[in-house]
Amino acid sequence: MSAPEPTHPTAQPRFGVVGENFNPEVAPSTQPKGPQDTIVLIGIGAGGFEELGLKAQTALRNAEVILGSWRQLNILPESLHAERHPWPAPQHPDLESLFKGFNGRHVAVLASGDPLFFGAGPALVKALGMQRLEIIPAPSSASLACARLGWPLERTLIASLATDPVETLIPFIDSGARFLVLGKDEFSAPAIAELLNARGQGTMRITVLSDLGSSDEEISIGTAAQPPAPVSALNVIAIEPAPDAPKHKRSLVPGADYGEVDKEATLLDPDLRAMTIAALKPIPGDTLWSVGEPTGTIAIEWLRVLGLSTSGGTRTRARAICFEATADRAAQISRTATAAGVPWLKVVHATPLNAKALKDIRYNTGPDAASPDAIYLGKAILNELITETAWMVLKPGGTMVASAVNKEEIAKLEEFHAHYGGVLKSFTMGSSHTAETLSVTQWRATKPLSPSSI
Repeated sequence: MSAPEPTHPTAQPRFGVVGENFNPEVAPSTQPKGPQDTIVLIGIGAGGFEELGLKAQTALRNAEVILGSWRQLNILPESLHAERHPWPAPQHPDLESLFKGFNGRHVAVLASGDPLFFGAGPALVKALGMQRLEIIPAPSSASLACARLGWPLERTLIASLATDPVETLIPFIDSGARFLVLGKDEFSAPAIAELLNARGQGTMRITVLSDLGSSDEEISIGTAAQPPAPVSALNVIAIEPAPDAPKHKRSLVPGADYGEVDKEATLLDPDLRAMTIAALKPIPGDTLWSVGEPTGTIAIEWLRVLGLSTSGGTRTRARAICFEATADRAAQISRTATAAGVPWLKVVHATPLNAKALKDIRYNTGPDAASPDAIYLGKAILNELITETAWMVLKPGGTMVASAVNKEEIAKLEEFHAHYGGVLKSFTMGSSHTAETLSVTQWRATKPLSPSSI
């Protein structure tokens, strides 16, 4: 009598989807993709094709079209028979239209290192969706740099000059920590050295790591006062305080002194600025509108307090828009923002400053058209139409804050409180160095999520 055949338990799925917020963009179908859907995004280093893994090499051999920079295309072997197309100008074309021209063909796209780390990956995912993309990453330039330096990658601040001006490094310098900068070209290291010297940081150590992962890899060491000579346009720059030098630090907590670059800071007490930012409840990725004098320092403080939490490539950068009636003040706010390390602050010069200026931004096209998450009202509280418009464009769940120091302004805040709700607070500020005191009333309201409850 033969032994009974063994029975096997019913196979159970290894993964499940829980909840109602299943996103097919994140968990694509496991069904094979047809040729018309095949777009493979491949991270490639300076070592070229030979250092790619088998999966990436196979994808390139099977590709009918390869897109990349001229540098990347030129390091591919001649044995690949695909058509080679350099990225068109401008640098960020209409990606959806671009790839429509390759429908039905196997397409490979080359990107430097890890495509999702300061690379082309996020733009392609947004335009095409993960249903049409397969991503094969290589080590990022930051990962390679940390490996050469012995720095733990997860504890290293990282900035990029590929699209940002050098002034965006100021919060990193002010932190007193060491950090990496992804260079734009061979002039990036001299520009960083110039910025450090201008801020009295000539002893800061600068290490330029060029052509990482290639046979031409080179590491040059110097200081801000005596920077290493430029070697290659493909570089990562490591910045660190000299071991025996006193560390330069400047707090990112609101209430900073901008008096040396902006007299508007004297119009709003540092402690009041700190309390105002706390009331606005800044969150990484959020957008602030600051309307009416004194508007600049509130917006700058908002961006600074969120600066390092949004600059490591892990979160969306916070944004702020200032509405200023005076041309001189608008220009001064821009200069102050640059000096404070947040040059991406957008300043809208609107004369006169009225509700139309707010509507023009909100209902325009482009990234500025999004509803703000928070609004600070300065002297604009005296214009009832501006306040009504600001509340209208504020995102549901967003926060509006205004402060008053005289009877007319306080009366307006009391009207707002009665109409929109929220909280009214009064406090007195003073100093042991002077007998003067400042009485302030502050109103804060959160816009209801449901229109019916407004």
